[in-house]
Amino acid sequence: MVRKSSKPPPPPLPKEWTLAAVDRGITKLKRRMAEVDALGAEDITNSDPRVRPLESEISGNIEDIFGTGSRQHKEHDHFSLSSTSAFQRAGFNTPDYVIEQQRRVRFKEGNSQALWRLGGLVKQLEEIREEFTKCPKCNLTYRLLDYCLSDGTPLVHLDWDPEAPTLRMDEE
Repeated sequence: MVRKSSKPPPPPLPKEWTLAAVDRGITKLKRRMAEVDALGAEDITNSDPRVRPLESEISGNIEDIFGTGSRQHKEHDHFSLSSTSAFQRAGFNTPDYVIEQQRRVRFKEGNSQALWRLGGLVKQLEEIREEFTKCPKCNLTYRLLDYCLSDGTPLVHLDWDPEAPTLRMDEE
């Protein structure tokens, strides 16, 4: 039987960010960070029934926010709250309570690592948010543009406030 040559799938298109999508992504990831932090405050291991659903939810959120073929999705496809450091084998006569304590320590380490990874993703979204500007006349937002596409007005940063007091240089 002759095999057909299959073409590799085309690379995913880069995500077209909107300000609302960036803000939603930041909100979702911060919510997951709060959940991870709450689990980390408890004295549990990765066998706790709340851990696997949270890991799955985090992976799903990353895929939804950044896109299926994104670098972020590939790096965090199988998100884990367990420590990524090498697992130590217990000795032959190691008591069960020592093994359990080691599992709790590894979970705490992994929890801390997970918070750092999620914080890094939030930072990436915040940097994308900084690329947005708005038109002071029509209030439309644009990414990586200097002028409004509808009326040609120079764009300003999102935090621009026309009513804010300005600094005045005193004459010498």
